[in-house]
Amino acid sequence: MIREQLHEIEKKALAKAAAAKSEKELFTVFREYLGKTGKLKQILKGLGQLSPEERRITGQLSNDIKNKLTTFIEERKAAIMADAPAVEREIDLTVPGIPPLKGGLHPTTQMCYDLNEAFRSLGFVIFSENEISSELYAFDNLNFPPDHPARESMDTYWLQGTEDKKGADRLCLRPHLTGASVRYLREHGAPARIIYPGHVFRNESTDARHERAFVQYEALIVDKELPFASGKLLIDTSPDLVGKQVAGMRVEHLDDLNELIQVNKIDIALIAVPEKVAVEVAQRLVDAGVSALYNFTQAELHCLKDVYVESANISYGVLRLAHHLSGKWPRKK
Repeated sequence: MIREQLHEIEKKALAKAAAAKSEKELFTVFREYLGKTGKLKQILKGLGQLSPEERRITGQLSNDIKNKLTTFIEERKAAIMADAPAVEREIDLTVPGIPPLKGGLHPTTQMCYDLNEAFRSLGFVIFSENEISSELYAFDNLNFPPDHPARESMDTYWLQGTEDKKGADRLCLRPHLTGASVRYLREHGAPARIIYPGHVFRNESTDARHERAFVQYEALIVDKELPFASGKLLIDTSPDLVGKQVAGMRVEHLDDLNELIQVNKIDIALIAVPEKVAVEVAQRLVDAGVSALYNFTQAELHCLKDVYVESANISYGVLRLAHHLSGKWPRKK
């Protein structure tokens, strides 16, 4: 009787497993017939009523049926998974895709690019040299004393095989960029306006403030009649201000802009005028020869050609001031 029930369970379980269309339905079949409270377990509870010989034969039959059902369910599960679509629902090809993440430049690299653009607008030439230099350009041409500590291997990376040589034959990883100025002036002469960014190398113990390889950025002007105090002008159109002294400088009229820019060799101008006339004033400055503008107005000046524009973010500055006033600094009573 029990063996007939086992064969009936086998027949029904195989039929239901074959008809299952999903992993969920297949798991339901497994739980119904082979689970802890499944039909196969329930029937086997009656084995104790059988004779020893009948119990042995029935127990072997139940194990065979269990193994057969388990194998069939696993095979059916693999077939269902192989036939299943990669996604649960149909793909809508009209839905925009997920844009890939874009990388960005390292802050140091980005700063170099920004500085290069600014200096180019001022007529500077970008110069570069090899990262392998020599004692001649790194020290001798710059009047470093022969016993200067920077010449020692504890500070400078000297290339193997040249330690016993001197001058141009003693090679090193450049410890600074200043030697590039000598190299440029020897090749091109003066006057010169150059910038030379690049990596330098020092025999340093790396910590929060020191690194063995880092970036330097140097600029050099070699010219006549170029005092550091030259090039300061205040220009306005108000009759109340023109001709008066402000911060030690005489306020000039806008009508004299071209002559003033040329005579004083002005390269950079700061604009703080009403927004409605900012573009007109900026264009007049550019036409007069200014190469870079610092914009304190809310007008958009990046549309101007042949000029580098940097805009002051006044709203951000006010937010920073408000932050300091609210937390760090006590309020004045």
